[in-house]
Amino acid sequence: MKSIFIGSVTEHSGKNLVVLGIAHRYKDSGRKVGYFKPFGQSPVDNQNIASDEDAIFFKKVLGLRDTLSEICPVTLTSQTMGELYGGGQFDAKAKIQKAFAKVSADKEVMLVSGFGGFAGGCCTGYSQFDAMRDLGCKALIVERYSTGERDLIDRVMGIKRLAGEGLLGVVLNMIPECKLELFRSKVVPFLKSKGIETFGIIPEDPVLHSVSVREIAAQLCGKVLCCEEELDHLVERAIVGAMNVDSALKYFRKINNKAVVTGGDRGDIQLAAMETSTRCLILTGDLYPHQNIMTVAVEKKIPIIVVPYDTLTTIDRFEAVLGHVGLRDDNKIDRALAIVSNCIDFRPIEAYVK
Repeated sequence: MKSIFIGSVTEHSGKNLVVLGIAHRYKDSGRKVGYFKPFGQSPVDNQNIASDEDAIFFKKVLGLRDTLSEICPVTLTSQTMGELYGGGQFDAKAKIQKAFAKVSADKEVMLVSGFGGFAGGCCTGYSQFDAMRDLGCKALIVERYSTGERDLIDRVMGIKRLAGEGLLGVVLNMIPECKLELFRSKVVPFLKSKGIETFGIIPEDPVLHSVSVREIAAQLCGKVLCCEEELDHLVERAIVGAMNVDSALKYFRKINNKAVVTGGDRGDIQLAAMETSTRCLILTGDLYPHQNIMTVAVEKKIPIIVVPYDTLTTIDRFEAVLGHVGLRDDNKIDRALAIVSNCIDFRPIEAYVK
């Protein structure tokens, strides 16, 4: 049995995307594939038991018979953290190793999922890096483009210094189309010269990285004023409406499937946005729109969400939501599988697990 630790330096880099693609590849070929997440950092209630949302998702989508407490033995809930703050004894190492032995017993390939950097879990006295080492995993690091290629290279090389020979390779995700040639011709050869193999370059995909209006409202603590039946539509981008109406209208027409963030007192911008392909209006500062705006929104079936934050905070929070690729939708799962199949070179992974 071979184990691959799929981790990242930054949050929301696309680990689940890669886990899903690898798992389905081996499952479709008849191999017994397992999923394991030593630490759960996104606790959800499952029949009065705290578990991790990724553990629940992969148990379902991969048809795993292992229990959730075996798939994710340590969930970092507020109760767990309270026990740690109070000096309570918490043997994360024993829990993780016992659970891993159980779930991996009948598997040929184990995919071990991390979160954030290798330091995750240190608060328990046992980190993800410790687990990766002790469970005999090689690391496949997924990193996304965010602030430029230099920062991405620095993050990847930092992991190489830490993991050493334990690094199997990297997948570079969310690469803008205008940067693809640079990555293929310059960045990948540079990393190779430093002993780092690149297994794939995944371009930005607006549909895959979109989020529903419902998710946006929930994450922004927003109040939906109308058109609740339209909340499952997907938003690909958020733009700020802070210019004059003529400029705004020209700008809005260039961008489809967007959310427009503006003040509740900017009725002119709100009306202009609703003349274009707008999925929802996000009104900042807890300011409510005029009734005529509500009437138009209902006619055009465009939800209006009022949020308590200022525009800058709202955009920052929205970008964090947009950076998280939710794979709960069947259409997204199909698209994710196609993208991974087309963009990742599985040969070095095959060579490791055979």
